[in-house]
Amino acid sequence: MHTGDVGYIDDKGYLFITDRKKDILITAGGKNVAPQYIENLLKTIPYVSQSMVFGDARPYLTALITLDEDEITKFSRDRKILYQDLADLSKKREVVELMNNEIQSMNEKLSS
Repeated sequence: MHTGDVGYIDDKGYLFITDRKKDILITAGGKNVAPQYIENLLKTIPYVSQSMVFGDARPYLTALITLDEDEITKFSRDRKILYQDLADLSKKREVVELMNNEIQSMNEKLSS
């Protein structure tokens, strides 16, 4: 049966739907990529509230993320980072380094 879904059957025979086939991106290099998997992986980072991955027909993928205001505010308060608003906080060196490290950790979980 063809449903347009992407998924897998585990070793116990359970079916897991992980994506929609029509949502698959094809990079310039011809690699098929399921953006929802990456988006959901990024949302496991406590400081990320939303993510969107795009890059169809490009040699690389790009993720647009939004910060979780509660978590990033707590992070900044714990480190006594002064800021005016969330936009200002998102540009602070400590926050940029934090997010770079978190995203790099996620990148390591993805196959190249």
